[in-house]
Formats: sequence, C-alpha cells, structure tokens
Amino acid sequence: ACSTEEPMTENRGTAIAFRAAVGRGTRAAETTVANLDRFAVTAIAVDGSVYFSDTYARAEQSWIPSAQHYWPTDNSELKFYAYAPAATALTGTFSITGTEPKVAGFEPAAELKDQQDFVVAYGSGRKSAQGAAGVQLTFRHALAQIEVRAKNAGRVYTYKVAGVRIGSVVSEADFALPATKEAQGVWTLGTDKADYVVEYAASPLTLGTDAQSLMTAESGTAMLLPQQLTAWDTADDKANAGKGAFLAVKLNIVAQVDGNQMYPKTAGEYGWACIPVDTKWEAGYKYVYTLDFTNGAGKYPPEHPDVPGEDILTDPIRFTVDVEPWKNDEGEHNLNM
Repeated sequence: ACSTEEPMTENRGTAIAFRAAVGRGTRAAETTVANLDRFAVTAIAVDGSVYFSDTYARAEQSWIPSAQHYWPTDNSELKFYAYAPAATALTGTFSITGTEPKVAGFEPAAELKDQQDFVVAYGSGRKSAQGAAGVQLTFRHALAQIEVRAKNAGRVYTYKVAGVRIGSVVSEADFALPATKEAQGVWTLGTDKADYVVEYAASPLTLGTDAQSLMTAESGTAMLLPQQLTAWDTADDKANAGKGAFLAVKLNIVAQVDGNQMYPKTAGEYGWACIPVDTKWEAGYKYVYTLDFTNGAGKYPPEHPDVPGEDILTDPIRFTVDVEPWKNDEGEHNLNM
C-alpha cells in the first residue's frame, strides 16, 4: 500500500505552515513529494466555521499560500483537510465544512490519459504545538491503480493486441475526506458504471512468453474508484444485463501453421476477448492482472450479436502418444520372385 513517508520542511514562523509527505506508489504519473506542486487546504475552526481555504504552491523546498494565514490568537485547535490536485482538475463538487467534509459526484476521467492520482490528507494543530514545526500532512492515495498485462507461451496461435478495456465498473461515488491522520477516507459508491478503454490499432503488440503491459506510455495505468467487483455471469447472463465486471483485450488470432486468422472472421481486423473479474479494489493499492493466452482466448464480448459469453476458441487438439515395442510375426511369408 502507501505508507512510507517522505517528509519535506515547509517555511516556518508565526504563520500557519505545513510539512508534507506522500505514501509511495508505483505509477510514473502518481503524486509524490517530488512532484507535489500544489495542494488545496481548508482549515476548520473549533466552532465548525471555515477559518480559511487556500491553495499552497511549491516554491523550491516549501509550499506558499496565495495569502498568508495565521494561527488563532486564543491558541484554539484548527483542523486541516487537504487534497491534490486542485478541485478544478477533478470531477465532483467539493464541500468542506466542519460537519461534513466531502466530495460529491466524483468521477475518474473517461480517458486513462486524463486520469490523475487523487491524494488526501488530514492534519490538526494549534499555535503552541505546531506554530514552529508546522502541521504534518501525510497524503494518501484515495484511488485504486489498475494495470493489465498479457502473455502467450503457446506455439499454436499468434496473438496481436490493439487495445484493452476495463469493463462495467462503478464510475461515480461520493467521498468523505479523512477525519483523522491515519484514516483513508470513505467512498460511497453510486450505481453508474462505465468501460475504460485504450486502443492503439496503429501499433499493435505481439504477445510473447514474457508478460507485457497492454497500457501504453501515453495512457498510463488506470486510476479508478475502490470497489468490490461483481463478475460478469457468462453462464446465466451472457449479454451482461447485470453489468458484471470484466477485462477485455482487443486482438486478432492467427494460426501459426497456415497463417489463417481464427478471430475475428474478417482478416486483418481485431475483436474483443473477455474474462470476468471479481477482485476487491482498495484505495492505495495497485492491481496487476496478467492474462495468459497460452491455452485459450477468453470469451466473446457481451455486445456480440450471436454468441456473447461463449468461448472464442475451443480447447486445442492434444494427443496422448504411446509407443509399443516391436513384435515378431509368427507366420511364414515366402514369396517367389
């Protein structure tokens, strides 16, 4: 998960200052202390009112607010709710008050290339304790990160991949910001579901024995809502009316022995091959799926007009071979020339 802290010293003095840390992760575009250029903070006073709300921007080894903010003169405690990126870069309505700090209607961007790592933090303090040292903000990743890889160690078919799809996952939720330093925040999922798709027909990948990522450098991995997936029921709901979750790969399959295309029917085209998934995605974790096409190619997609949910390839023909020892023929076979 994301637990390792990378502290950075903020400017100090009588003004309110912050020390920030971000849990470690594994995506090039993830938020770290090194690339945390700015974060938003709302301070809540003891009476529940908003004391200030501002954006702190990086200035070398510190973050500077748009206007300086000072501790209450009565030494009362302030609560701080922080997040990055800014609300304007995210989908959802931010409402941070003393009674209900939340984001309503949060949605990851429809395109993977536009998705961002959403990090949140909670801190508290008063002038006598944090006035000199600054308030510690430890940001935690609020989303789950998803990567799909694939491989093929078989010698029967060649698989070329031109896209990947994460199908029928919840795409909208409300988020309650963490109210303690150790909390992760709480997601309340909506009912809307979406597919997240990456396609690259101009430069397809040929699968080999080593697993390779199906997500391009341009798209990056997915940053999606934490949730318990309910798998697509390919036995009793082939058209997926219940919107069960699945992974899909856009590919074509060619027989190595004669070069005939096995799927889809039209030579040179690509079709979707699917597999149901029922993983529980938790915030702050990265999930790597490796799809092995060595002994199969998954199922026809739910939108297929004729055979949704059916296996694309039947089991390959296999032989069990036994060799018996030679036997002497007991008869006589004399031939006259």
